[in-house]
Amino acid sequence: MNRLSKIALWASAALASVAGLVLLVQSHQSRPKRSDVTPGLDHKAIHRMSRKGRGFIVWERKHKAGWEIWTKSLDGGQEQPMIRPEHDRDHFCPKISPDGSLMAYLSYERGKNAYSSKDGTTGSLRILNLKTRVSNVIDDSARSYCEDRAVTWLNERKLCYIDAEGRTTEVELSKGGKRQVIRELSSEFGYLPSPDLRYATSGSPEFAKLDGQGHLQRQPDLGGCQPYFSGDSRWGYWMRGAGGPLAAMRLATREVKTILAKDDPRLHEKRNYVYFPMISPDMRLLTFAASPDKHDHFEADYEIYVAPLNPKTLDIIGFPVRYTRDPACDRYPDVFQKELPLGSHFVEGETELDFTVPGSAKEASWQFGDGTQGSGKSIRHTFKQAGDNWIECTAKVKGRTTRYRGYVFVDQGLPPVVKRVHLAGEKAVEFVFDEEIDASKALISFGKN
Repeated sequence: MNRLSKIALWASAALASVAGLVLLVQSHQSRPKRSDVTPGLDHKAIHRMSRKGRGFIVWERKHKAGWEIWTKSLDGGQEQPMIRPEHDRDHFCPKISPDGSLMAYLSYERGKNAYSSKDGTTGSLRILNLKTRVSNVIDDSARSYCEDRAVTWLNERKLCYIDAEGRTTEVELSKGGKRQVIRELSSEFGYLPSPDLRYATSGSPEFAKLDGQGHLQRQPDLGGCQPYFSGDSRWGYWMRGAGGPLAAMRLATREVKTILAKDDPRLHEKRNYVYFPMISPDMRLLTFAASPDKHDHFEADYEIYVAPLNPKTLDIIGFPVRYTRDPACDRYPDVFQKELPLGSHFVEGETELDFTVPGSAKEASWQFGDGTQGSGKSIRHTFKQAGDNWIECTAKVKGRTTRYRGYVFVDQGLPPVVKRVHLAGEKAVEFVFDEEIDASKALISFGKN
């Protein structure tokens, strides 16, 4: 059986959740012993974070002599190694699939790492089934794009990675097929594409355009490091400077905004040096690491943070929450959160929304988080109050009382601002705003001057 056939066999087994299946690498049938709940954290803030849906974080931790991938629940549960340690291997580059069922990562010979890819160092690209804890080798010789970014998930069962020769390669896990998606090679590192395959970047922030044939249309280097793409492919984001700021670019217009400022006052305990950003697949959470003004990527006391995010604007809602407190170097996190039964909604200004009871219930009572109530299987409500609004629906399903929760964030909002105006041909004027707008009903008037 060749490798592609093995990949297809493994993916089919992952979808069927076949317990005990052993394929190309070791099977972790028993989970590692868990550590105690981390003391000294703000557990009330952690609880507020977890109200928006069950989820978990993964990250790299320098433990004893090597690097391991650790995990922790968003409800503040116990930390534990995600993968059983291997005495001769270091593990890097964790990236969770959009549905939270799989995790891609690179496994290197102990003492080597993703930063050495410029020198020809490669690692084994593996996929871990997060239910069975079985991992499978996708490519024996893969590499990162310079730092610890190794894959882009295109959907729940398809991803792109960089092979040993610097080719950007798409692999379909359920079928095992592979194809090169970017024609240009990078002998030094490699390119990772956006999920829609319309943009690409290497470890130096560029966010080049991709045409339909996989050719790069190069763009100026923006300076900084650790670039990546949002799950909807509308944004590229990166560290614009050492320790901050964390910036984002709207790819369609190349307009840039700041997500997290350098020395941001919302970061406590003097942990003002921010690095390693990653936005969740659904764009509702931002995770990163922060140190007390220390840069060293391998030795500094970085800790993991998670911040609620408005997926429409990439603005942080409230305050980042610290999730680890360990002298080890914790870095390159990723985060996943399951959607609430009644959904998460991000609106601007007074907005009317419709809700329906999930399942077969015919009647329900509703609480909208703003002091108002209602009843019925389906209901419409107008949200006027800016900030967080928690919806709770209580219904009887098959004789049992069931409660469902949803979340609505109302942004007070500001009118869109014109950032740039220029002529587009002889009879057209193009306006560039600081946010996306619906121009179908726009009315523009010009003064006499």
